[in-house]
Amino acid sequence: GGGGGFDTSQITTTISMFESSEAQSIDISGLDVSNVHEMDRMFALCSNIKSLDLSSFNVNEYMLQADGMFDGCTNLEVLDISSLGNLEQCDRFISDCDSLSVIKIGKDSDTEPIFCYFKKDNEASGYPEGFQIQVPAHLVDAYKADSSWADYVDQIVPRP
Repeated sequence: GGGGGFDTSQITTTISMFESSEAQSIDISGLDVSNVHEMDRMFALCSNIKSLDLSSFNVNEYMLQADGMFDGCTNLEVLDISSLGNLEQCDRFISDCDSLSVIKIGKDSDTEPIFCYFKKDNEASGYPEGFQIQVPAHLVDAYKADSSWADYVDQIVPRP
């Protein structure tokens, strides 16, 4: 379960926090990540999870590193990472997630597209064909025009 009643407001890293969990769901609602700047492999190899909603993450604007954060989440179908902004380092951020059908990105308050997490040159990316990238409606055209999202133009749709 989420923060489990513990005060997590002072933690600065969540590296491998839930890695290899066999849980079918993870409740992160009570987890305070406002001081976290590294989330490498936080949910890596959580192969039983079908949906992850991180939209309530209170991530600060200098959360920098998330290498392999969702690496090997083979049954993950819906991922809401709309609370995350630009990341300086996100190698294999989402990789080997062959079941992914919907990714929700971008905050409603954003004024421009965020950095592309889905680089085609990532080794063994494992992105399924045709997954939807749901973005704030007012930014759909901006995402489609942004060169870093060029490989995904047909998959970018307004968030319902």
